[in-house]
Amino acid sequence: HLIDGDIAFANLEGALTDRGDPWPKGYNFRTPPRFASGLRDAGFDVVSLANNHTMDYGEPGLFDTIYSLAGSSVQYAGAGANAVTARAPAIIEANGLSVAFVACADTPTEGGGFRIRDWAATDSASGLFICDDAPLAAAVSSAREQADFVIVVAHAGDEYRTMPSATQRRIADTALAAGADAFIGHHAHVVQPVELRGAKLVAWGLGNFIFDLDSVDLANIPEPRVSLILNMTLTQGAGVTSFEAIAVTQDENEDRPRPATPEEAAILRGLITP
Repeated sequence: HLIDGDIAFANLEGALTDRGDPWPKGYNFRTPPRFASGLRDAGFDVVSLANNHTMDYGEPGLFDTIYSLAGSSVQYAGAGANAVTARAPAIIEANGLSVAFVACADTPTEGGGFRIRDWAATDSASGLFICDDAPLAAAVSSAREQADFVIVVAHAGDEYRTMPSATQRRIADTALAAGADAFIGHHAHVVQPVELRGAKLVAWGLGNFIFDLDSVDLANIPEPRVSLILNMTLTQGAGVTSFEAIAVTQDENEDRPRPATPEEAAILRGLITP
């Protein structure tokens, strides 16, 4: 019931595939494609594929993911067969209005040497939309012409840090200046500040939702390991008119969230600006 909105969005961190070879990097995530329907059954309408795990099993994994989502009527943004499709927005309609989701990634180079730009989509190669200023501004401007609202979602920042990085700030500034109504971040695995800038919402990082917490996560994410479900209200002609940040706690035995108690949610005091 906590994700029962008119439109529900999530970041899908990993490939929906049984094929491909693991990319040479520290962590490789994949899920059998048949579980794509679980996203729709849970109420999700659209997901971001712009993150540092979508191509963990190469191009076959990416294409299987796209095919599986299409078969489950879940839209996606942030990756595709070439740069044009990777930069294209996912547009969802609800209550007579349309919302465009533009997704991109710009994560730091990983300890094993993996660079997110190794997966950049080009004119002739599949991959991700990387959050460079000029193409991001162009993508937001184009989405603005196609939809009533534009939301930019970016996979960026430093893991386990509760404050946004310079890269995150650059991406958000570019997106909002180009006409985005909201910026939503993910990658840090912990909650980062949420704030309203007039009629625009900036949520630097929501933490985890469903995630297999390993020993590194457990050591770096302080108990009670709180994350957020973010509800926002978009009003035609007025942008973001309200939001609600719902605190959830990760159950380390089941790797899924439950509503946080008031005592657990208190750890977020100072990070959420009404």
